[in-house]
Amino acid sequence: MDDGPPKKIDTLGISFWFCNTALWFLIYLCMTYKIQTKYLLQKDSRMGRWFRSANTANQINGNSLTASTIHAVLTTLFAVYIVFIDEKATPNEPIDRSNKIKFVQSMSLGYFLQDFAVLVHTRELGGTYQLLFHHSSAVFAYLLGMHYNVLGWYSAYRLMAEISTPFVNIRWMLYAIGLKNTRRYKINGALMTLSFFLCRIFAMPFYWYFVLKNYNEPQFKIVPKTMMIFWLIIPALLDCLNLFWFRKMVLGVLKALNTKDVDENAEPKPRKRDQIKTAIKNQYVNFKSIIMRRKPEILRRRPD
Repeated sequence: MDDGPPKKIDTLGISFWFCNTALWFLIYLCMTYKIQTKYLLQKDSRMGRWFRSANTANQINGNSLTASTIHAVLTTLFAVYIVFIDEKATPNEPIDRSNKIKFVQSMSLGYFLQDFAVLVHTRELGGTYQLLFHHSSAVFAYLLGMHYNVLGWYSAYRLMAEISTPFVNIRWMLYAIGLKNTRRYKINGALMTLSFFLCRIFAMPFYWYFVLKNYNEPQFKIVPKTMMIFWLIIPALLDCLNLFWFRKMVLGVLKALNTKDVDENAEPKPRKRDQIKTAIKNQYVNFKSIIMRRKPEILRRRPD
């Protein structure tokens, strides 16, 4: 086996994988902005009614869940194959020799860049610092990994954490359409917490076992120092973030299990903040109508 310095992507060329990133960026972007919108606007269901009444930001966020779920399923399948089956991928060798690693890295890079675009468009970039840190770390890790062609097995291992993402997305949508505290919501919450534990908490010590085992091995001396940051420091910070999220999930599940099941067929109760918005809007309309009757020559536009 060649023990020389790591070569940059030497199978299909780095430009090919960046083109793959651009392709997946466009695919995920179309899923978010084009594919579902027309279908949901015409759909006569609870989901369709919610979509038609939601503001633009929530419509975009709801659409983005499909792209997120498809990305999670694809990356999980590739990651599991790379970690447990692919003979060209191993934790004991830093150089990537499998095209599957490069494919899943470039595909995930396209998804995270698309999600950045969604966060900017919906003006939620500044209100999601934890998600921003997660996405930024992934983007830089995959860019450097593709550039230096090293530590692909470890990036695939971390990608197995996407197993829990579909359940997180389902929870968001169930809450949005008014099915909070229903039996379906509680079952999904339990599955979300269980999958999160298995792929992020339970898997944590195995990742660090291989890191500590190989950190001082001679073949890993060729790993650039910049990649060491994404091999050691960033995963440690993400694991702390995962522990924080897992604690919130457990508390949420326990709270949900102690509440009475809500009938799924019942009309959803408006949230408190929606009630406040409606009350303010009604007051504004009434106030405006009074003013309009008193001073029409000032407030009403005269035709040219």
